[in-house]
Amino acid sequence: MKRCIHISIAIFVLLCISFSGFSQGKKQFFEAYKTLGDSCISNKNFYGAHQAYAKALSYQDDTEISFKCAEACRSYQNYPDAEKYYKKVITEDSVTYRLAKYWYAEMLKFQGKYAEAAKEFDSFYKINRKITDYYTKKAKHETTVCGKKVKDVVEYTDLNFTRIDNNKINSMYAEYSPMQYNDSLFFFGGVRAIDTVMADTAYVFSNYINRISKAYIRDSVWEYVGQEESINDPYAHVGNLTFSRNGRTAYFSKCIGYDCSIYKASFNPKTATFSNIEKLPATINKPGSSNTTPHLAVTHTGEILFFASNAKGTRGGMDIWYSRINENGTFEKPINCGANVNTLGDEVTPFYDARDSLLYFSSEWHTSLGGFDIFSAKGNLKTDKWSAPANIGKPMNSSYNDLYYQYSRDSLRAYWVSNRTESQRLISKAYSNDIYYHPLIRKSVARITDLVPIYLYFDNDQPDPRSRDTLTDKDYESLYQAFMAKKQEYIIEYTKNSPSERYEYDLKNVETFFADLQKEYERLFLFAQLMEILLKDGQDIVVVFKGYASPVGNTAYNEIVAKKRISCIQNFFYEFHDGVLNQYLKNEPNTGKGSLKYGHQPIGEIKMEDTFYTSSGEQVSAISDRKQKWMSVYSPAAAYQRKIEIVAVTIEYEDELFNKIRAEVETQKKTVEDDGTIFENDSQDARSKRDIIREK
Repeated sequence: MKRCIHISIAIFVLLCISFSGFSQGKKQFFEAYKTLGDSCISNKNFYGAHQAYAKALSYQDDTEISFKCAEACRSYQNYPDAEKYYKKVITEDSVTYRLAKYWYAEMLKFQGKYAEAAKEFDSFYKINRKITDYYTKKAKHETTVCGKKVKDVVEYTDLNFTRIDNNKINSMYAEYSPMQYNDSLFFFGGVRAIDTVMADTAYVFSNYINRISKAYIRDSVWEYVGQEESINDPYAHVGNLTFSRNGRTAYFSKCIGYDCSIYKASFNPKTATFSNIEKLPATINKPGSSNTTPHLAVTHTGEILFFASNAKGTRGGMDIWYSRINENGTFEKPINCGANVNTLGDEVTPFYDARDSLLYFSSEWHTSLGGFDIFSAKGNLKTDKWSAPANIGKPMNSSYNDLYYQYSRDSLRAYWVSNRTESQRLISKAYSNDIYYHPLIRKSVARITDLVPIYLYFDNDQPDPRSRDTLTDKDYESLYQAFMAKKQEYIIEYTKNSPSERYEYDLKNVETFFADLQKEYERLFLFAQLMEILLKDGQDIVVVFKGYASPVGNTAYNEIVAKKRISCIQNFFYEFHDGVLNQYLKNEPNTGKGSLKYGHQPIGEIKMEDTFYTSSGEQVSAISDRKQKWMSVYSPAAAYQRKIEIVAVTIEYEDELFNKIRAEVETQKKTVEDDGTIFENDSQDARSKRDIIREK
């Protein structure tokens, strides 16, 4: 209450002063708001500057302040008001404020007014053609782009994109650099207020800093967790995460003002935290240059770090560079992507897709629909040559800024950042930078090929021990959880016969097996997600299961076990996402509706090559003595044999795949049976079944 009284008194005093000396008061208010606007600009508080300058203009018309107001509006992406103020400046003094006409044309373009923009760019170029600076060259370029080329940019009308709908992720402030680490963990950068004075008007009175935050995706729902303090710096802007192939090394940028450098850190996937932060060497962070938006690409020849830099050798503002990382972790001399990719303008936010050899990046030059657009260029990393870039089209690109295009690490989605009108309104007529994504249908086809074969492992005689039924009502998820819970039992039973000098080696082998068990289970989920996307897109898929069993039991019984395990995996697919895949089982292939078909070949037992050492030092094959369960059940080599292999193909390769598997089945059975092993409990009935199978 006291504060309100004090404010009222202050307003009353100001009104008294204004009435007593009206003309002098107007000038004082003009100067005061002008000073306030300049102060806001120095703190990069562009909205506050706009409000202050606009208030100053209400007391006194001034071309300089109109220009400053236009610049402030442009800086916080309020293009309609920027257009209005630039036009005012042009009519008052187009000579002193020469660039007002250029920026006026830009504001028209940003709002999709291409015909008007082309006319204004052409006018600016003709007036300034003798001045060979960046703006004159860009105006000439934009005259052609806005007048003709934007009409040729492709539009994918059937591509659905989504804005992340959590308002703590896509806030009223700017978000950028989305990075989906796995199917649940998500990182992103964002501008956040750090010293809010008044909560309701933080955007006027606060300073801002770029921070890395994390969120989780649970059943397609985004859950915001908060800022990740293990990597953020209270005195610097931090963002632009990228990860190594194993996901345990992260690269990111850290900036003080506009001076940026690239760093790396260790990452712990279990705790989702960072440590051991260190700045990359001068090979990357050249003195006197700004280096940012790193992206680590994994290629068949090794890892390559792409980044944006204005280092010596740059063609314009920021260019795309890349450096190969040697096996010892050192960086080779960075290579500029060259004239096809880099221009007189800024090129930033690189992402390299090794499968298609495509470099994605954002540029404010080339054939851009607005400010920054996303482009792709085909690359040859052997010759370090790049094709002319192509605009990747609408709706990924718009008349606004579109940046940070990249795939999630599982290649299920493509993310990018845009301040288009679908974004959350920042203030007035400005929209914030928000994160968008779309499904990667075409990339999913390649990704599902990369995933297979998938190997799913089982505990001994699971599911339904000692049953001769070939079907089961169990699903793989429950069996997997139970198997993982037996890790300690496997360690104890397998290593109790290990000589002291071999104990650590045997222990590590068991731990490696259970790590593979978990990894393949996670790949199964990803595989099913990709199937859902492809089937929805009308693809025809054949999923083939190849079943194996362990050295315990006879071949005929092992075939029964293999069939039960295949049934168990099919149950997983039947129940996946409430049975979403089942609708495609009834569809015929080549109809465009998407069809799914399951096939299986139970191979049964396979011959094990691994041998083991008893406590006395005797070398024994796990298949030679089935009574020693520590070898035939608990050994990693035995556990690796109890598996189902998943293979997926498109319909045209179905016959070829089945013929190949049938040949493998016959060869494998012959190898096992010719081994001459006498199976424990191998009844006449079981041998008869095996003979029948052989005759078939």
